[in-house]
Amino acid sequence: MQRHLRFSVPILLFLALWGGWSAPAYSQMPPDLKQFLESRSFPELINTYKRDRVSLVTEGKRAKIIAAQPYTVEKGYRCQAFAGTQQENARRVAEQLRALQLDSVYVIYENSLYKVQIGNFDNRRDAEILLDKLRYAKVQGVWIVEADVHRPKSVEEQQAFQQQQLEEQQFEEQPGYYYAIQVFATNDQLKAAQLKETLAGELDQPVEAVNQASSWKVLVGKFNNRSGAEEYLKKLKREKFADAWITQVPSP
Repeated sequence: MQRHLRFSVPILLFLALWGGWSAPAYSQMPPDLKQFLESRSFPELINTYKRDRVSLVTEGKRAKIIAAQPYTVEKGYRCQAFAGTQQENARRVAEQLRALQLDSVYVIYENSLYKVQIGNFDNRRDAEILLDKLRYAKVQGVWIVEADVHRPKSVEEQQAFQQQQLEEQQFEEQPGYYYAIQVFATNDQLKAAQLKETLAGELDQPVEAVNQASSWKVLVGKFNNRSGAEEYLKKLKREKFADAWITQVPSP
């Protein structure tokens, strides 16, 4: 069962106005809550969450939140302009960089240090180009680091995720339906048929290519309940179908 850590913005305001939390209370906070609070200013929290409750969750829901982002996280390079123990100094450096009309400026908390990083680059050469521009703008003490960077998702990836979410919202076990895992969709019937034949020889579940909504879809498995489909989905995601999802299919 997921563990939820919730707190409302009024509580944050109270803490801010009355000088922060006490040492005993702070020492008892879970690490993820500490990191969340330390990495953000109270004005930022208020502006961002004034209509909502702030929620920190464990891996199950966090994975869904990450999946909903318009980017994926991959290894790459950034320029780093600051690393230190003082959060306010990091924020000051970040504001100075944003004043130069730079986007993708991040303040992160990592290994007990506040860091200011700029950019999202697949290769070091692109990071070096930004480094030269920063030095030309008289920004001192900047260097290149390996980091987790954001790669924008393609329109197709975002549409696939939205379709997956829509189908999951509609899912209820219904008589006359079974669960299957969609691993591929195309307008090319031949490609769908070829993948079906390949997977049929590799997997221990039935594989079929079906024509739905003007496209050919390759479906794996015929599960009577969603939990069985979810277990097999984990296996497929580990192997080579990271974007696979569960769908419901009318029984023949």
